[in-house]
Parts: sequence; structure tokens; C-alpha cells
Amino acid sequence: MLMVCHHLDPDIAEDVAFAESRIRRETIAAEDVLHDIGAFSLTSSDSQAMGRVGEVILRTWQVAHRMKVQRGRTAGRDWR
Repeated sequence: MLMVCHHLDPDIAEDVAFAESRIRRETIAAEDVLHDIGAFSLTSSDSQAMGRVGEVILRTWQVAHRMKVQRGRTAGRDWR
């Protein structure tokens, strides 16, 4: 999506290098944890209107699942 939004060409090495420099796995991983502990209080769709509202709930569930796998269940919140 980054390549498309910035009109980059996947056949041009400099364009690919620019796109790769914008994607930082460490930052993405940190955002997941910060969101899970409540530092980020909301989830929203893409601000450029390229996302879909339905993706908000999907992303919320994905983060919750990833954090459950990575950090374990939340104490005292097992309703089953």
C-alpha cells in the first residue's frame, strides 16, 4: 500500500529502498504492546480513506489475539 500511495515503482531500487525504510518492525511490535496495555485508547480505520470500517474490528481482534499469544491471558478475565 505504501508503494501505491506514494506512486513508487517496484522496479526501481531506490523506490523499493524508500518503502522498506518506512516499515519498521520494531515500531509495529511496540505499537501492538502499547495498544494492548491501554496506552492507545482506540483503533480506527485508515485516515486517508483507503481502509474500510470493517477492518477496524478485524485489526482489534488481531491485536487481542497476538497479545494473548505473546503475553498470556489477562488475570481475572476468563469468562468461559
